[in-house]
Amino acid sequence: MEPFNLPPRNFMNLLREDAGMSFMEFALLGSLVVFVSLLLLLAARRGA
Repeated sequence: MEPFNLPPRNFMNLLREDAGMSFMEFALLGSLVVFVSLLLLLAARRGA
């Protein structure tokens, strides 16, 4: 019985499996993306 033979349910899971990243690298990359987008949002609010 192989329970890991299921298709990936969402895009992030698919991306992580395709890239072959460990969970720590994936979490680090995700937090970096969130940080950059928050900085862009802050800059857009200051410019407006």
